[in-house]
Amino acid sequence: MTKKKITSILLVIMILAVWIMLFKRVPTISLAQLWSPLQPPLPDARTMNSPLQLPPTPTALPPAPTATPRITPTPPQLGLLERVVPYDVRVPLCSENITLADVQPFDAGVGITFKAWSPNGEQFLFGRTEQRHILVQFANGAAANGFWTDLWVADSSGSKPQLLANLANDWAWSPDGRYVAYLVPAKLEGVEGKLYVVDLQNLNSRELAHCDLGGIDDLAWLPTDEITCRQNGVMYAVDYEGSRTRQLNNVFTSDFITDPLTKETLPPVFQGHYHISLDGKKIGYIKIGSPSSLWIANSDGSKAIEINIDPYISYDWTWSPDSSRIAFSVPNRQGRLGTDLWMVNADGSDLRRVTVTENEDAICMNPTWSPDGKVIAYTYRANMTSQPEAVWVVNADGTNPHLLIDLALEPQWSANGNQIAVLRLSSLTDNPETFLIRVSLGQR
Repeated sequence: MTKKKITSILLVIMILAVWIMLFKRVPTISLAQLWSPLQPPLPDARTMNSPLQLPPTPTALPPAPTATPRITPTPPQLGLLERVVPYDVRVPLCSENITLADVQPFDAGVGITFKAWSPNGEQFLFGRTEQRHILVQFANGAAANGFWTDLWVADSSGSKPQLLANLANDWAWSPDGRYVAYLVPAKLEGVEGKLYVVDLQNLNSRELAHCDLGGIDDLAWLPTDEITCRQNGVMYAVDYEGSRTRQLNNVFTSDFITDPLTKETLPPVFQGHYHISLDGKKIGYIKIGSPSSLWIANSDGSKAIEINIDPYISYDWTWSPDSSRIAFSVPNRQGRLGTDLWMVNADGSDLRRVTVTENEDAICMNPTWSPDGKVIAYTYRANMTSQPEAVWVVNADGTNPHLLIDLALEPQWSANGNQIAVLRLSSLTDNPETFLIRVSLGQR
């Protein structure tokens, strides 16, 4: 073998050795892998920093906690929303057909007190701040107090609030909703007051008459465009322009009275409490005494009828929209605190109980009528920690009582029938915050 052949053989052997060494260290890599920007990371540690590898999937963070809403409406039953149709006041309601369509706060903010819906349900009166007013100061240091608030008006959602009076007590809408009558104190203390009316189109107010103040009076705007008020205890009707005043009735007198509980002497304004029916033809009133009693009479005081039901009559009562009935709460005669709702016709007939509480201390109160007079919404409280106030509905004949919304009280049904204003509790604590909300209704 020549020297040249031996050199060639050695060169081939060396090339094979190098190839074998490289083949054992580096895996086979295709051309496509070398150029793909989305290649998966290679198992070799040196490839972990490759700028072409897929980024590792990040660990998912827990979702941000949702803020607990300050108002938590009772959730409708599963599938109920699909069956809810807007409430139509032309269709008579039955309590079992009423559905909870929506619950929203009024836009006017928290801490407001509801006064009254407008006749068409498109506006409402409310107050923001409360101020104590001393009606009577007794020699022993005791005092009879009233509580007044500022008076505002806003759209049904709470938008466009407008201040009507800085300090007011009692209010009444005109039938067309353009005017609001209200009482204001004439002095820092005492029962002397003034009757005003404000035009909501321009917010101009004017004084109509001097009158009595009282914590339990109820102004009424009559269909005759007169406003009821008391002067020295006697009831009068004042023309809304202030041009004419006439005595409406003398169901209360001008005599000073003795409080049956404190034995203190009180001005005649404290003799009782009244409500005028919406048609202006009837007056329901309570005479303070031992016992107190509910009376119904014509608005001029004639044909008075006493409703004999219980030694004690609640101030918590209201006329039906058609002025044919009165709903009111009285003790259920089972326990010390319990009350039921009762009803009586305007002529004193058909006295009957609407609700029957199971617990002797359960309370039914704050009745408010649907516009068609078929259903009553009311506050129910079982006087148990686990069952706080709630708003229930019941047919006017007493059938089908059931829960509408929990943690709520003091319902007021709007005149157009599709909303109820309620005071809502924020929790079950001893001193929960309260919020004014709108309960929108639907029909199954």
